[in-house]
Amino acid sequence: MDLMQKMLSPIQIFDSNMHVTVNGVFKDYQYNMPANFNTYFSKFDENIILRGLLHVGISGIGGYEDKKFIEISSPKNAYKFLAIEDKSLTNEKKNYLQNKNVLGIKLHPKSLGLKLEDTIQISYEAILACSEFHKFFGICSYFGDKSISKDEINSFKKIIDFAISHKVKIILFHACGLNFLDFYNSYRDNPYVFFDTSFSLIRFYDSSIQDLYLKELDDGATNIGFGTDFPDHSIKDYFPYIEEFKQILTNKAFKRFTYKNIEDFICLIPKN
Repeated sequence: MDLMQKMLSPIQIFDSNMHVTVNGVFKDYQYNMPANFNTYFSKFDENIILRGLLHVGISGIGGYEDKKFIEISSPKNAYKFLAIEDKSLTNEKKNYLQNKNVLGIKLHPKSLGLKLEDTIQISYEAILACSEFHKFFGICSYFGDKSISKDEINSFKKIIDFAISHKVKIILFHACGLNFLDFYNSYRDNPYVFFDTSFSLIRFYDSSIQDLYLKELDDGATNIGFGTDFPDHSIKDYFPYIEEFKQILTNKAFKRFTYKNIEDFICLIPKN
């Protein structure tokens, strides 16, 4: 899709997945560097109105440490997700999870080199901690550039079902990639499950993933939302996709996608 230089009209967004790192480094990336808030906002234009964002940490990237990550100066409407860094949660990690500026904790299985069985076990432990401290749990649900098997789908669903059974809200970052519908058909009406479309909307556009998102949003979906996955992509990269959704969806459905669904999901209460 051709890059647009600016949005055609004012758009409100809540970015449900972005990464600003402790030292501004992000792997070996050259694009959108350094990975800080100055770079993030430099890609906005006057028609983008940011209502809020989820600032998500990733283990082993950009000098990540819980204390330093929490201390990153961020906008007033930024809500932080700590990164799981090991196969068990230390008491120190649990203490940081209770910080008032932390909304939840995220597991990125690929960054830790985890097999599925380990991913499930670590997720269970993290979900129990989130239940105890009234926090959200997030997990990277990008499975690569191909669909996963039915057995793998059912195994991954154990994590989601465990969160639901403990009344912990779970964000599926990247909306399960090419397996979106396999998961969405099971959790479309579940108030504990949210599908963040960051990265996947651009990555899988040629597979018509956007048609699935549009259909569900047109049907009234309340748990699908927009994210950038900065620095993988900037808000500017999404301009043509946002404009396409705006042209196709009703105004109400479009607002649900760009900000209202995620705000309702996290029961957004403005910080003091």
